[in-house]
Amino acid sequence: MIARILARYFRNGVFPQPSTCLQVLQQEGMTVLVKEGAANINGRQFYEETDRVLTVQAAEADLDRIDTVVLRLNLELSMLTIDLYVVRGVAAAVPQPQTLTRTVSMWELGLANLF
Repeated sequence: MIARILARYFRNGVFPQPSTCLQVLQQEGMTVLVKEGAANINGRQFYEETDRVLTVQAAEADLDRIDTVVLRLNLELSMLTIDLYVVRGVAAAVPQPQTLTRTVSMWELGLANLF
């Protein structure tokens, strides 16, 4: 019930302060760094108090792909979480970013595309 009320007052997205809130930065090797920060998804709040490192799966040898760093709200009864993920793209000669999942039980907020 509280989430439905908060959804009326807060738009989905990353809170603007600090300016680096949930910023995704390239790291050494196959990792990215997501800076600490806060966000709102459908009236539910997410707070990351420390920087997080996420691993990106290696690309195919002959085709590129676009992976997406997302903040995912999962409302399935077995999960009930909001967390950071790297959604693997589809390898192709001309890769396209994956469509964000936005259903009743799962809603993704895209933070960065990785080519």
